[in-house]
Amino acid sequence: MNDYESIKFLLMSLIEATYNNRKPFFVSSEEIRREVFATSKTLPLLKNLTREALDIYCKDLETMYDISQEFGYSVKASNHKPWFDDRKPKIDFHYWNRFNKYLKREGQIPSQIISILDNVSDEIVDYLGDPTLEGSWKRKGMVVGQVQSGKTTNYSSVICKAADVGYKIIILLAGVTNDLRRQTQQRLNHAFIGKNATSLREMETGIIGAANFADPPRKHPQNGTTLRSDFSLKQAEGFLGSNIQSNTEPTIFICKKNTSTLKNLKKFFEVMAPNILPYSLLLIDDEADNASINTSGDKTRVTRINEGIRDLLVKFEKSSYIGYTATPFANIFIDPDTEEEMEKQDLFPSDYIKVLEPPSNYIGPEKIFLDEDISERAVRIVDDYAVFSSEKDEMDLKHKNLAPIDDLPESLFEAIRIFILSKVIRTLRGEEKQHATMMINVSRFNSVQDDVHGLVYDYINELSHHVELNANVSYLSKKSDILEMFKDDYQNEFLDIKDKKYTYPDWKQIRSNLTKVIRSIKVQVVNMKRGSLDYEQFKDEGLTVIAIGGLALSRGLTLEGLMVSYILRNASAYDTLMQMGRWFGYRKNYDDLCRLYLPSQSNSYYQDVTEAMLDLSDQIKTMEQLNKTPLDFGLRVRENRGAIRITAANKMKTAEKILVSVGYAGKHIQSHNL
Repeated sequence: MNDYESIKFLLMSLIEATYNNRKPFFVSSEEIRREVFATSKTLPLLKNLTREALDIYCKDLETMYDISQEFGYSVKASNHKPWFDDRKPKIDFHYWNRFNKYLKREGQIPSQIISILDNVSDEIVDYLGDPTLEGSWKRKGMVVGQVQSGKTTNYSSVICKAADVGYKIIILLAGVTNDLRRQTQQRLNHAFIGKNATSLREMETGIIGAANFADPPRKHPQNGTTLRSDFSLKQAEGFLGSNIQSNTEPTIFICKKNTSTLKNLKKFFEVMAPNILPYSLLLIDDEADNASINTSGDKTRVTRINEGIRDLLVKFEKSSYIGYTATPFANIFIDPDTEEEMEKQDLFPSDYIKVLEPPSNYIGPEKIFLDEDISERAVRIVDDYAVFSSEKDEMDLKHKNLAPIDDLPESLFEAIRIFILSKVIRTLRGEEKQHATMMINVSRFNSVQDDVHGLVYDYINELSHHVELNANVSYLSKKSDILEMFKDDYQNEFLDIKDKKYTYPDWKQIRSNLTKVIRSIKVQVVNMKRGSLDYEQFKDEGLTVIAIGGLALSRGLTLEGLMVSYILRNASAYDTLMQMGRWFGYRKNYDDLCRLYLPSQSNSYYQDVTEAMLDLSDQIKTMEQLNKTPLDFGLRVRENRGAIRITAANKMKTAEKILVSVGYAGKHIQSHNL
């Protein structure tokens, strides 16, 4: 934590100590300023700060404490019996308490939002089931949260509390790519494990993350996977099983959602006990709409990953399955009527569905695609992508593997320049050492990604050469056409579209920092062949990267400091399209700099899927008000007027197409065409 963050944390602590009796917690701008300026007169750490510097802290704190969040809504089975509140006074919340302190110390989430997180995770743990309850039982549920809105933080909280209440085995299925599994392992190392595990036998001696805030005696769960490797049956046999049985702390496995991994986990638990294990299992399925659904056309058969998850659940006397997803379309088309035939082994969320509401500072699809002011500022329509098109139709985004890419669209060159300018502005705002990312997602083929990498790399070198050559020239000559383009871009994209919250430097300041920023840019292909992004390696100086990829950039992976996204990918379904939206999330102090380049058709599809998601959320909210259960799941999903599907066809076997009359009573609708 740098000096600025340390001082901000100190000020937050003092403010919250003064006003923590307010339920719900709130503090006004006037109260923040009064506390900050009064404190600056008494604390040595603040005495030397100028009024301007103190004003920056005030504005930052005002922004944090102005964030709000709703509890969300849920539907649950009629036979649910609450248990958590009764047991709560007797529970030692070791893992949750230290994670709570860790979140506050990081200073990225204000206290009022952590308070909501605490209450929501309490509710979810109550749905999981009491691990101390006698007998055999199963629970299945789903949590729906928006893309990049904080689902990892939510299930990290649930994992901490599940460990505190007595769950013995925790399995987290962290998506289908190695990058996503590794990223999730790294986050849980900080949030829950408290150390970096180098092997199943050894943990690094250094304490990290939440464990730094543990009350003695400090505890650590046992790890079944490491940052370097997924679950290995060979490594686990003969060591891990006996440790699980003797260890009083839980064991956590953070695995890729892979058929062989699931089979090996099953074999490992069978070695521990041929029959049912007398333990409680919490299985969290991240990206639960991806690969977990049974897409077999034969109701008597199941797909391999779906079967692998079911096999793990039935291996334990007490098991609780919870699927996390931002796009639940596939999950709600699981047929609940097949449960008796399948001996209630399917993954339909029959016990509960919880919908998370994002905080007010979340920049999601509703803001980007349905808010005209934000759309006008952030979205740029691309129509010059013929180089990525098939010969049949130059405006078609389809192309074949090994398709030669000899040049890039001018819109992509412009997007690269805007990314550079955005990084310069952040540097001048004091965020030089923060991660900054540009995403280029134009093809699923590695060969095309490699070609694009080469052309982008050449363009960065060209920019660097021209800017360095002309950086100190006080006038713009013919030799500095690129500087002229930068100047025009800056005028058009930032000075002409000013955000009232921010001020922008003059061109002279921008120009003097261009060389340094361009030199810092790393151009990297991100896929199974070329490797992954490692932000942790650059945590001190910050990574500035142009990431080029396909599948690895399309689902689950968080791109730190993402400012410019350039996407030309085709998508045939709502869920696939929405999961590509790595640009959703939190953009503190730089939301005005973010840009999204995409074709007009894709923009239209995003508007449609956003409306469908809002419509689905409204239906679940209505179900909660009517005390409906997940098995009453008569939900409609609005179908797109064009070619895009709701989800993959093999995930919609139980869906029916119906015509519905729509009423607009009580709604404010602006119509452009009748």
